[in-house]
Amino acid sequence: MITLDKHYIKRFLRYIFFVTLILWIISSIFILYKYVWFSSNKTNSKGGTFVEGIFDSTSYLPYLRTDGQSSFYQGLLFNSCLKYSIVSEGMQFKEDLCNVNTKDNKTYTITVHPGTIWSDGTPLSLDDILFTYQDIIIKNKRGIRTLTPYKDVKITKESDSSFKVVFPTTSIDNKLFFTQYILPLHILKDFDFQSYRELFAVQPIYTNCANIVSQTSDQYSLIFNLVNCTDTSLNFYQIKNHLSFDAFNSVIDEKKSSIVDVYLGDKTFPGYEQHNLFTNKIITVFFNTNSDKLRVRTRRALGGLIKRNFYSTGYNKYLLKNTDGLFDVFLSTGTNIKEYLNTSYDQDAVVKKDLIDSGIEPLPRDITIKGENKKFVFYTETEPSKTGLAVFFDTAYDRIAMQYGQKLISASSYSSKNKKAEFILGTSLKSFGTGLNKYIILGWKNNKKITLATVDVYNVTEPKATFTGTIEPLSVLYYDEPLYQAIVLNLQSIFTKFDIGNYFTFEPIKSLQELEGRLVLGDYDIMINTIDMGLKKDITKLFATDSAMKNPSQYQNTKLISLLQQYTDKSSQRVLNEVNNIYAKDMPFVVLGKAFVPMQVKINVAEKLFGTGNEGLELYDYNRRELVYKNLKLVNTVHIDGKKIWNYINFSLFIKNALGLSNELPSIETPNDDVLSDTGSDVLVE
Repeated sequence: MITLDKHYIKRFLRYIFFVTLILWIISSIFILYKYVWFSSNKTNSKGGTFVEGIFDSTSYLPYLRTDGQSSFYQGLLFNSCLKYSIVSEGMQFKEDLCNVNTKDNKTYTITVHPGTIWSDGTPLSLDDILFTYQDIIIKNKRGIRTLTPYKDVKITKESDSSFKVVFPTTSIDNKLFFTQYILPLHILKDFDFQSYRELFAVQPIYTNCANIVSQTSDQYSLIFNLVNCTDTSLNFYQIKNHLSFDAFNSVIDEKKSSIVDVYLGDKTFPGYEQHNLFTNKIITVFFNTNSDKLRVRTRRALGGLIKRNFYSTGYNKYLLKNTDGLFDVFLSTGTNIKEYLNTSYDQDAVVKKDLIDSGIEPLPRDITIKGENKKFVFYTETEPSKTGLAVFFDTAYDRIAMQYGQKLISASSYSSKNKKAEFILGTSLKSFGTGLNKYIILGWKNNKKITLATVDVYNVTEPKATFTGTIEPLSVLYYDEPLYQAIVLNLQSIFTKFDIGNYFTFEPIKSLQELEGRLVLGDYDIMINTIDMGLKKDITKLFATDSAMKNPSQYQNTKLISLLQQYTDKSSQRVLNEVNNIYAKDMPFVVLGKAFVPMQVKINVAEKLFGTGNEGLELYDYNRRELVYKNLKLVNTVHIDGKKIWNYINFSLFIKNALGLSNELPSIETPNDDVLSDTGSDVLVE
């Protein structure tokens, strides 16, 4: 029998007692902490630094760069007449410096709001806005390439606080002109472009709430001080430029961490998670409507086949399917597609049925031109020796003429009073020939030549269609980049499934120069490319030019332009149906969807940005920084509520939570040591 020493028993029991006591104290402290946290009121406070990683150049000075990221940084310092924001319903405008009104999206009346002050104390005036609009943008004295589209805008001062702006054409996108940032006349009046880029950049005079933090420790960082900005919870917005993704990768490999909160790239480093960033680049398969191998029926069958089968698998890894209902109704099973692909036509023939299918009408006796840069397309079945064409205008001009090739044809008669010109055309006058005849109608006013319209007239023939056993593949051009490679793989899979893979040759393009050469020569049948809309919504210009670089389909349709100018969204059902009917008959291209790029976000930042209330938040290239600026709250202030702590009902609710009888306790967030200036931290206050 084993006897236990009483001394050892006492020591063992004492040990158990103290261990239990320590565990009880620790547990009590933990439970007390949890209860205090549970009973506290948490509010978002202003503070923290958000760090964006970039790998290319940018500019915080307006008119040096116009990309999305530069525009956002410029907006932290400068104001504009209108501000835009992108929401799920589309782009919205709100007043900033001005009130902007229009009835026709061509003529705008602008009234300047008083009270804005430049950072040097000078009041902002109408003269600053007129200086920016007239000298910098319209006259473009500094020769900035991106401002050339505004060269024909007219401005008239109406009072000390208002003016009128008239655009050469009607467009819903004209409003974007008023989102250009306003610069100070009193500082830049005598500055040349070099001084603006170098001297003004060192000490910019601005109107908005942010300012640039002066620092010399990191030449590749730019920090905006947002302390005075009341529309954000951030204190600082930092841009960290690593110059290249490889350089950023090296920093991560060396330090195992980074201060960067978000960056664009395919690679997800530890501590980050991927989110899709949608762009306004519309991925499109363009059919060359001038190709003798792509007649209307072939385009319909091929386009409908692609549309029907493209979205079966894998597409959502690189694009967002088009769901607005525009150009999105025609599907095909591919019946008879082999027959169409094997049918050959005389290369120079213009087939009447193809033109009628495209909505092109016979040449009338007269046309009416309203405005400038209009486009008309007609056909005729005869080759007239002489025929008359009357042209009516909505504006009187000093002189009217028509250009045919290198030949300038004067109007046989012109009345500025009646706004009518008569032209005589025909083979005997060497102003009409076989195939496509292209005319440019010109007007002169105050010694200025104006392009009023282009008129294309097809002289149609009816060639015999022949079935050929020799297959001449359709050439498909695409950029040799991952996005387009993925699309090509999908298309090849579809064509193989329907046994038409040998009818296509896919040719990767390495450079813009190579692409331009192929497009200008017409050496292609299909082009996979993107329509980069940027902030624009007006797609009508795509159908108003036969430039292959701007419009690889080279498809033009004035009726479609008119309908699209009336179209606002898919609620415009009548207009939408008419647009889609024309599109389905002609099939000049296939819209696949909007491209997106992968964006990597630090996990703790993503939790705050996409957390409660923002779970369905969609980020677009032109609004992601604005959403971060307005929605991201990095610092929480915790207020201890003594009355709540001593409340029995509150304590009972805490116990239920602890036992799993109610909702879980809110998680305790910990500071992120890798982020500058208390990013993601909690401040405890009594």
